[in-house]
Amino acid sequence: MKLVTLSCLCFLLLLSEGNAQQIYFKDATLQKALLSNTAINTNGDDNIDINEARSFDGMLNLRGLYIEDISGLDQFPNIISLNLSNNNLKKVDLSAFTKLEQLEINHNWLTKLDLSKNPELYIVKCSYNDIQSIDLSKLPKLIRFHATFNELEELDFSSNPLIANIDVEHN
Repeated sequence: MKLVTLSCLCFLLLLSEGNAQQIYFKDATLQKALLSNTAINTNGDDNIDINEARSFDGMLNLRGLYIEDISGLDQFPNIISLNLSNNNLKKVDLSAFTKLEQLEINHNWLTKLDLSKNPELYIVKCSYNDIQSIDLSKLPKLIRFHATFNELEELDFSSNPLIANIDVEHN
């Protein structure tokens, strides 16, 4: 009886691993870019599953793809560098990327950028948006901050002791 029970448990475990949960992306262009990345789509199929997303811990370059929605990208919590520049993003939720060290999100349509859940960030480039305010107080490792051509009126770098490069012209 114990052997039958153990065999059934092993079978169910293999079955559940073989049918890993697929991630839904609202933006077809985003999905296509991720599917074509062999470091992400490791099994080469037509879907990105939760295991592939969670195991990816590299740099993700999604620059210039005209992406409008990054829904689904939150399933990649181990991304350390993310380039979303030159897209059509109006809002982004970056709260899942707690290990993110570098962010480039220039040339979009953002009015807000919440980085409060990204304490590892040391480079932030968010120029050519419509950002009106940004709280940098949760970024103690911040070294470089570029936010030219936005609508910023006030910035506080008192919580960023390592800051060495600031470019905020034309605000």
